[in-house]
Order: sequence, then structure tokens, then C-alpha cells
Amino acid sequence: MKKCLLVFALSSFCFLDAFCQSLIAVQNNNTPQFFSEANEAFDAAVEGDTLYFPAGSFSIERIINKRLHIIGVGHNPEGTSATGATIFADGDGNRGVIVYGNGGGGTLTGISFVNVNCNSNDCASVRIDSDINGLIIDRVYMPNDLLTYTGTISNLLVVRSILRRFSVLDINGFQPFGLINNNIILTKSNRAKNISIESNIFFYSNTFQDDVLGANGCNISNNIFLDDNPLSGTVNSSIRNNFGINFNGLSGSNISSGNINSSTYTPSEIFTNYFSSANYSYEFDLTLLDGTSLIAAATDGGQIGIYGGRFPWKDGSIPFNPHIISKNISGTTDENGNLQIEVEVQAQGN
Repeated sequence: MKKCLLVFALSSFCFLDAFCQSLIAVQNNNTPQFFSEANEAFDAAVEGDTLYFPAGSFSIERIINKRLHIIGVGHNPEGTSATGATIFADGDGNRGVIVYGNGGGGTLTGISFVNVNCNSNDCASVRIDSDINGLIIDRVYMPNDLLTYTGTISNLLVVRSILRRFSVLDINGFQPFGLINNNIILTKSNRAKNISIESNIFFYSNTFQDDVLGANGCNISNNIFLDDNPLSGTVNSSIRNNFGINFNGLSGSNISSGNINSSTYTPSEIFTNYFSSANYSYEFDLTLLDGTSLIAAATDGGQIGIYGGRFPWKDGSIPFNPHIISKNISGTTDENGNLQIEVEVQAQGN
């Protein structure tokens, strides 16, 4: 029975692969709808729907005013070698941005946003334009900012993603709340209030002549900072067990303990494969080398950085839904008219 089911599935895959992989599926309970254009899919979706995006580039021109779960096939070249990445862009193929308005939220995972050289205040990959409650961003590549613009957010969870920087602040007296954990942060001038910032790696960049992180009322723990004096603008915060922090004890309104001075190790003595702090590369292997004290330096006794903590980094950044990671389709049939198809499917847990 298992063999027959597999043969049928492979036959269906053979005929429908090219067609199905180009469509966006909108799942409402057990009833799917299929669309070739992203904005039509967003218009058709209702509160709580899941939108499955295939590989390809999609123009997003809608404000998200409902709770939706947006799932792509991934952004990492290794994890998307068989399918290609899911890429969000604007109508001209330039910078992609998702804007959340009143009632928006949900889940965003497995998406790569188009990069553009942009230093303005509204330069975002994900932008919050109204006060919203509940947004999970997981395994997403955001070469521009995560930005609370004219609104802010409570119950925010940003994990296992790559982003240029974040600005999650109080707007009009509304206080944000959430976690920014186990991410790769590409540049300086990050801003946060009332957020827990744990187990991230902050890279060095001269894009912004500013401190790495200016935080107010935040828990900052188990991070790796690859820049000098990273927290000069931080106040009213708990700063514990980070690498690259030059003080312990009381400093102004901050309290600090268990931090490791950056002079203890150079980055090449921390990571398995690392060759520059100025520009992140997918070729980096940011697992910690054996023998460094960072492996057991976290507040919970585990390692600091992206492979420790509550949401350890997932190599390949494959979304949690089943995903084709390799396929091999023969160019000819055998003597019985059968076409040999080999498909490897993988999903990563939460």
C-alpha cells in the first residue's frame, strides 16, 4: 500500500509540478484557493487564513489588516537549492515591504525581501503602521528594517531571522512587548523599548555612525556583539552574560553581570567559519568553536549566540511545513514507460 501511494503521488507530482509550484495557495480550513498574483491572494484571504507562497518573486501592494499566516519556501540558498527562494518586492521589483495596519498580524516565515540601499527612517522590510497585537517572524531575510512606524506592537516574536536592524519603540503612549531572539543583526542603530533581546549576533557595520543598540527597559542577555561600545545609548535595562560588553555591575540606570569583554577572544577564535564582521555571508558557520568559554556562558548554563537559548538557529532556514530540498527527474522513461522520479522532502520543527 505504501509503495502504491508513493507511485501515485510521484505521478501526480510529475504532471502538476510546474503548474502547482507557480501558484499561491490560500488555505481556509480544508478548502484551498489558488492564485497566480499575490495581491489577489491577499484580497481573497480572510481572518486566520494561511497563504503558501511558492518560489519566485512577488509584488506586494497591500496593507495587511487581518491576521494571516504567510509561509514561503525559504531564503537560504542551501535550503532552497531545489526550488528557489520566495522573494517579496514592490511593483517595480525594488525594495519589498510588508505593511501591517489595524487588525494585522499573524505569522511570517520563509520569505526573502528584496534588498535596496536605503537609509531613510521609513526604509523597512516589515513596517507596523497601526497598534497591533501578535506577530511571529521566523526564518525570514529582511535586508532592511523591522520598524514600528506610526504604530507599535505587543506580543511580537522575531526569531531565527536575518535583518538589517530593528526599531521597536513606544508610539503615542502604546508600549511594545515581545522577544527578539536568536537572530543575525547586520548593522548598528537598533532601537527597542520593553523588549527581551536574547541570543542574537550583532555584526559590525559602518552604515550608521551610532551605537549598536539603544534600549530602554529591556532584558539584554546571551548576545554576541562584534562591535566596540555597543550599548552606549541603553538605559534602565538588565544586561547579562553577553560577549562584547565591557562592564559588569551598576552603570547609570543599567545593571550588568556575567558579561565577557571582547578582548578575551577575536571573532575568528569564536566561530567555526568566519572571515569578516562587516558583511554577513551565508557561507559563515556561526557555531561556536570547542574550547571557548562562550559555550557555557549563558544565563542558563548553555551557549550564548544564535545556537543557544529558547529558539536555536535552524541551519538552512527551512520553514516548518514540508519542503522539497532536492529532486531528480529522469529525462527518459524505462522500457515499461515509467519515469524515474526522486524527491527528498524535509521540514524543520519549531
